[in-house]
Amino acid sequence: MRQLTLTATLEFYDVPQILTATDATGTRYLCTLYSHDADGYSYLGVQISEPRLMAFIGGQLDLRDTYQHPEVDNALYIVRSEKDTLNATTIIQPSELSEEMLPEAGYFFDATDMQT
Repeated sequence: MRQLTLTATLEFYDVPQILTATDATGTRYLCTLYSHDADGYSYLGVQISEPRLMAFIGGQLDLRDTYQHPEVDNALYIVRSEKDTLNATTIIQPSELSEEMLPEAGYFFDATDMQT
């Protein structure tokens, strides 16, 4: 398990829907909410390079593609937000992604809506 630090909330509806975070080594994660329960929220997280993250934030990269085509192996995680903590808990493979975990195709971020 890797503890993450929230760096930005990109989209917020009642709770963060899309966020960025870093781990202790500075690795960046892009996370999208896909479910919640009584204990907290579950996000699909992907390790992402700065150029690729900037391409997403700049509206040049489909959010779904970041998860279906990660830059490196073992880059997808289940990220849990519970009691003010954010942890990358389980590595998953692209072939294990269910439709309910993935954002809809064709979502391009609009930075004018960015939350800080």
